[in-house]
Amino acid sequence: MNTYQFGNKVTCIIRAYSPCTIGDTILTYKNEPYTIIEDANMTLSFRDLDSVARAENRRELAYNNAVPDTVRITNVHLTEKILNLVFQKHEDSLKTKYENVISDEDGKIYLNTSSDVIYQVFIYDVNQTLVQAFGEVDPSNIVLESDTNYLVVYQELGEKGILLRSQDNLYFTLDFICTGNENEETTIFYPHIEKAGIKVDRQLYFNQSVNAIDLTFNIIHTDEDYITLK
Repeated sequence: MNTYQFGNKVTCIIRAYSPCTIGDTILTYKNEPYTIIEDANMTLSFRDLDSVARAENRRELAYNNAVPDTVRITNVHLTEKILNLVFQKHEDSLKTKYENVISDEDGKIYLNTSSDVIYQVFIYDVNQTLVQAFGEVDPSNIVLESDTNYLVVYQELGEKGILLRSQDNLYFTLDFICTGNENEETTIFYPHIEKAGIKVDRQLYFNQSVNAIDLTFNIIHTDEDYITLK
């Protein structure tokens, strides 16, 4: 497989190949832009199609054709639109929280939540003994011993979530703006990929130094892929 790189500064416009919905974004038109990725790195790879005809030990005919195979975009920042591109929306996601509280003179506790219902509630005393548990409960209805310290572990419904599974099979059109050099002068190339399906490196690293993801698009053969040079 031959690999070609165009320029050292790349902007990518990801478009809907056909009308679709991604997360909360409804794309009504073919080629409607979904998101713009700036300052990324792009690699365009080709797949060679070879055929050789031989007679005895002699090569009589040789055929070679290279077709675009994959586009890889690296160092893509994890914006909300990129997360929605990679993962499905999840309506019923829960947030897990824990709080140390002191009950009042009536045995009431006051949690840092505005939810009317909380779930999977476990309440421990200072000896780490479980004193109460609820599958779901209105936090205002919890009554404990008065003036006592408790650890409360619970879940509440989140406002927005993603399901850690792939999006449905969607196709995209990709347009790139690549800044490079020609004869030691800066020039701009405009690669265009007519139709491609997304394949994502879904390794998420939960630390402070990584805030990016790599995207790979498998190109669907259409004979409409090209690069505008000027």
